[in-house]
Amino acid sequence: MGGRWWSASDGLRHDIEFTYQVGRFNGDESTSDAKIRAWGAASSLAYTFTRSKLRPELSASTGMTTGDTSAQDGTLGTFRSPFPNLRFAGATTRLGPSNLYGANGGFGLSPARTVRLQLTARSFWRTSRLDAAYSPVGFPQRVSDSRAGFVGANAALFGAWIPNAYTHVYSMVEVFIPGAYIRSAPPAEPSVFMTLGYQFRF
Repeated sequence: MGGRWWSASDGLRHDIEFTYQVGRFNGDESTSDAKIRAWGAASSLAYTFTRSKLRPELSASTGMTTGDTSAQDGTLGTFRSPFPNLRFAGATTRLGPSNLYGANGGFGLSPARTVRLQLTARSFWRTSRLDAAYSPVGFPQRVSDSRAGFVGANAALFGAWIPNAYTHVYSMVEVFIPGAYIRSAPPAEPSVFMTLGYQFRF
């Protein structure tokens, strides 16, 4: 169950979402017919200075999904997205939308009418330190007894050139730095994602 409220006007955009999950599943002998009680919430805000020649844009967003707090209480609190966005936490696809709290800030410019540049930075923490951090498809990232909350951070630079309605040329570089939780069970190295693309549509 969920809801979403969003709008866009006069350079200002906002988006607020909330999802609540309920149900039951068959576990092992100790959690037979266990309950599911999990939720996720997200919000974003962006403002574009439309009267400026460079059209600068400031953006910020935050989101949280619950994690499990006990393996013995017969209730699963880990939020699970049925159709996960594989780029939920960035193009390096290191993290998925389960047991995660994140904060994001961004700054964009349009140095020309057909050019757009965007710089973003994100940081992530485990919502419950008794639950794991998960991959985009829902598998635990690490099996560790670490109580560290910080999972990692990334930064990305995106550029696009759109000379007409049919042509879209874009490039991006993103770096992900593992946090203390992921580093607690090596190997855990930084990831770098680079892409250059061309799209023609008619």
